[in-house]
Amino acid sequence: MTRRPHSAVVAHPVLVGSVTVLVTVIAVVLAYNANRGLPFVPTLDVTVRAYDGAQLTPGSEVREGGLRVGFVKQIDTTTLDDGRAAAELSVQLDLTVGDLPTDSTFTIRPRSPLGLKYLELVRGDARTEVKDGHVFPPRQTLIPVQVDDFNRIYDEETRVAVQRNIAEGGNMLAGRGESLNRTLENLPRTF
Repeated sequence: MTRRPHSAVVAHPVLVGSVTVLVTVIAVVLAYNANRGLPFVPTLDVTVRAYDGAQLTPGSEVREGGLRVGFVKQIDTTTLDDGRAAAELSVQLDLTVGDLPTDSTFTIRPRSPLGLKYLELVRGDARTEVKDGHVFPPRQTLIPVQVDDFNRIYDEETRVAVQRNIAEGGNMLAGRGESLNRTLENLPRTF
């Protein structure tokens, strides 16, 4: 009786290559869709209304205490009962946020000086909790003064003068790095 040699799975290069390609494709698809939520992860979908979208974009993060707890799925415009237009943010929160009180507030904050924004969640203290599909009214969404709005308080002539002052101040310090370092080094002895 002749026995066939027992071959290992890794001895078939076509099978190994196929499995490698399949795993790579799945990893790429999951990484691509990670900003839109991972599959099979339970979430809480709520709607946040704001009088101004303040340049939030779909995919913007929702953070609580600096940690990412969700993201903005979609942004639409809607008309409120009083006739005013508002931004309607479809927000998907991870269930790791736990029970979310109905009086929780949201603040649109800058993420970087380049204009990126995120939505900050501040937990309230109400005894009632939100359910899937809850709508937070605009009075619970805060929009602090944006950098763009702050810069618009100056007229064109003043903005040009400020730019010139900053440029000339940089030129003034450009060649004096070593001298400035020596001054800062000796300053504590002076006082």
